Amino acid sequence: MLKRIGRNNQLYMIANFLFAFGTGLWINLRPLYLADLGATPKQIGLALAICGLSAGILPVPAGIISDRFGPRRVIIFSWIVALLGALLSAVANTWQFAMLGIVVWSLTWAANPAVTSFVMLSMPTEVDGDYLEKAFSWVFRVWPFAMLFAPAVGGWIANNWGIRTDLWIGGCVYVISIIVFAMTAEVRSGKSTTEFHLADLRKNRTYLVLAVFFTILVLSQQIGYSLLPNFLDEVGGFSKAQIGLLFSVSFFGAFMGNILLARVQPRTGFIILLIASWVGMVLLLTPTQPFIAAIAFFLFGSLTTMWLIRMACAGRAVSEANQGIAFGLMESLSFLATSAAAGIAGMLYEVTPKHTLPILASAIGIPLVYVGWMFIVKPLTGEPRQL
Repeated sequence: MLKRIGRNNQLYMIANFLFAFGTGLWINLRPLYLADLGATPKQIGLALAICGLSAGILPVPAGIISDRFGPRRVIIFSWIVALLGALLSAVANTWQFAMLGIVVWSLTWAANPAVTSFVMLSMPTEVDGDYLEKAFSWVFRVWPFAMLFAPAVGGWIANNWGIRTDLWIGGCVYVISIIVFAMTAEVRSGKSTTEFHLADLRKNRTYLVLAVFFTILVLSQQIGYSLLPNFLDEVGGFSKAQIGLLFSVSFFGAFMGNILLARVQPRTGFIILLIASWVGMVLLLTPTQPFIAAIAFFLFGSLTTMWLIRMACAGRAVSEANQGIAFGLMESLSFLATSAAAGIAGMLYEVTPKHTLPILASAIGIPLVYVGWMFIVKPLTGEPRQL
């Protein structure tokens, strides 16, 4: 499979592994970093909501730029922005200034549509049928593979030298990843034009149904997930090193999820991932013991793997000329859902002494969303074949 994905994708896998490792050192510790600098749970929820909002603004225009001028430049620019954001957070002395750096860093998610386009356009073979999921599972599994180690290493560093050190090291790793990715060749869609294709998406019933469904699903999942570091710290009494290790366990689950997607039908994989995210939420409603938390976080790897399903569905539902915009819109809606979820989680977190209300909301919401799909959306619209 590695030979079939092409040289560009091979270099991207190396660069993305490095970028993921630099990110994994600190990304899951953001709520704790803000808390260390004096932010309350509501302020942390607001900060994460702003990050999600900022991340949701740019994917559509970035997708348009990717379609017109090629995705490679968008990726390089966004990774430079990530470097700037990490450095701003590293020098911050207040939670507001740290939040500014995190918000700047979150703009790098605008590259996701370009990344998906870059990977697809760099494939030397056809991507019809189940090959798309299999190819994606190979190329993108380097992210969870890097995260097998990075959060645990980042938690250990944070325990000994502080989260600020993670940010400085992450910035250095970003520089190396940019240099590696700069070695790739330019790719462009042979079917791209200078026309704006958003009108085509409005007529694409399958794509619209998928976009709405995945947006609501992300919202229901992220409400319980947003403030888990604070929950583990305040309720479970976990150290930063333990929390970092749990996120490494989560990405081991994501890595296994990628392997799963390469071996089963997309619909089967989707249902397994959905159930996994729900079971993880239910487990955290029980007394938070390390073993139970480890199982829950392994299952939460499904939240990362679900991204592959969303992008594969979007890519198959639209023409090649519309892929950048389609990926961008799907990403924007997902980040807006994540933003709303963080704000809701911040409000729900302190309602009960045990701080379990956000997790309970996800435990109830995830099955309700899928039931709505099966018994309301599917009979009215017909089920898109991707699911």
